[in-house]
Amino acid sequence: MSLLYNSQPSSVVLEAPDTVLVERAAGKRIDTKTGDVYHTTFDWPGNPEVQERLEEPEGQSEEAMVQRLVLYHRHLHGILRCYSQVVKTVNADQPKADVFSQGKGWLSLIVDLL
Repeated sequence: MSLLYNSQPSSVVLEAPDTVLVERAAGKRIDTKTGDVYHTTFDWPGNPEVQERLEEPEGQSEEAMVQRLVLYHRHLHGILRCYSQVVKTVNADQPKADVFSQGKGWLSLIVDLL
């Protein structure tokens, strides 16, 4: 799956295998007090009080994510065709700092060209 972030006049497509996206969605937890996002595998809070407040967001089950992926893949080609001249693909199956850096680098490059 790829997620499209549009910032005219350029776009960044974040690509990751469907299995990775399903795992990320299924492990997502929200702190009901602060709204902070955690993950059961990748970013579990060390504070027991925070752990007690965590809830699974509605619609983040494995089954719900698979349904969204089917719909997404059905429309992906048409979406990407619209942005073919201004799109940068970034592998999102890597540390978030690397993903952010690559996406920001592309967008900065485009802004500099304007």
